[in-house]
Amino acid sequence: MLIMYHSIQDKDGYMIRSADKFREDLERLYAEGYRPISMADYINNTISVGAGYTPFVLTFDDGHRTNYQFLEDTLENEEPTLDPDSAVAILIDFHERYEDFDLKGIFYLNGGSRFGKDGLSEYKIKKLIEMGLEIGNHTYGHEDLGKASVETIQKTIGKNQIELQAIVPGVTINSLALSFGG
Repeated sequence: MLIMYHSIQDKDGYMIRSADKFREDLERLYAEGYRPISMADYINNTISVGAGYTPFVLTFDDGHRTNYQFLEDTLENEEPTLDPDSAVAILIDFHERYEDFDLKGIFYLNGGSRFGKDGLSEYKIKKLIEMGLEIGNHTYGHEDLGKASVETIQKTIGKNQIELQAIVPGVTINSLALSFGG
């Protein structure tokens, strides 16, 4: 099972999940015996969860700031403080409470200001990789590939791939989330 989120905010809405509901989702998945795996493990068929558990992949599209956000008053600190209601902070907290719920997930990123305009996009991407989370390609400009020319498809996927690999040299980006499903 693949579970896709976009934005974690104060209230639920179209493609928006509240932080509290996201926490409830994780609690329910845990209670029902689901355990996260990486997208790489899914793609490579190297799925390994304990007996009696069901694997799933957790994805986040678009690189919304609410997925990986710091508290405003700590942005100047060497190690800014994670907003406790951001997706990354919620995942870390959940993993710390339930060690058998691995810190796994993939963030499908577009080009430009990834995770907001706080100037920390590259820092955040590197930290994600250090934590064992993954990044994936979601096109550079969120183009609808179902309506795009072959040239546009090649450019938008290639440009994003090149930029992401420049941020984290050697990182493997082996999956693409289709914008608009097209």
